[in-house]
Amino acid sequence: MHNIRVQKTYPLNADPTGAQSALSARDFFIDPTTFLIASVLNVAGQDANGNSVSREVVFASYQTVGGVTVPFQITEKIHDQSMVTLQLTQMNFNTGLTDASFTK
Repeated sequence: MHNIRVQKTYPLNADPTGAQSALSARDFFIDPTTFLIASVLNVAGQDANGNSVSREVVFASYQTVGGVTVPFQITEKIHDQSMVTLQLTQMNFNTGLTDASFTK
């Protein structure tokens, strides 16, 4: 997997401990063959003991619909435990829309 980290950095006076910067970090894991996003990982906060709580959103079962490749399964994990999974069976884009729908 390719790992791309996106993180906002704050001035020292706004974030002296670096906590805000750490919470803004997002790691995108990208399949090197398909270049599709496999998952996004971030720190969701801290538990009662002050330990970081990780949150991961996993994208799977990609299919191409109307020329767009989309994940048909999305799972959210907290501390590696699956919390919710969204399983799509069908997807349509912009049904019934025309160019006139976007004019003033």
